[in-house]
Amino acid sequence: MTWRPKSKKADACAGLFAPCQSGVWRKVSLSVTGKDSQAGPVSSVLRDYGHNPGDGLHYFCKDYQEVLEATGVVLFNIQTAGTAEQSRLSQLAALVAIDGRVLASNYDIAQSDNGGFSVSSSASDTLAAGSHLLRICAAARAVSDWTASYSVSVIR
Repeated sequence: MTWRPKSKKADACAGLFAPCQSGVWRKVSLSVTGKDSQAGPVSSVLRDYGHNPGDGLHYFCKDYQEVLEATGVVLFNIQTAGTAEQSRLSQLAALVAIDGRVLASNYDIAQSDNGGFSVSSSASDTLAAGSHLLRICAAARAVSDWTASYSVSVIR
């Protein structure tokens, strides 16, 4: 289906994503300027941030300092998996944040001993021009064979 403006200049640009100025559509050139993806044991793909006494989880995270000259979009995806060591105690969590603001988080608590389980979290957000701290984290308690896979992309 092709979209066509239904009326004059004022309506032609209203509420649409493509750049439109004075009723004239302009071609957009987007590029993925920051892209990182990793998979493997948590300690080899993320940095150890230690235990959080507030929730009792051990955190591994990765930070990205992103400087944008113009508005951009960031896309996050993280999945973490492991084997439960103790039912109703073993826990996994995944979260993504921008400038200290959590965009998405998810967790799971194992219901059986020695069973595999996983959790994931994904988010996207618009970034204004300027400097931004992007953070992805995997967290766990009473888990063995702990792995993580993630991707972070910045589109300008």
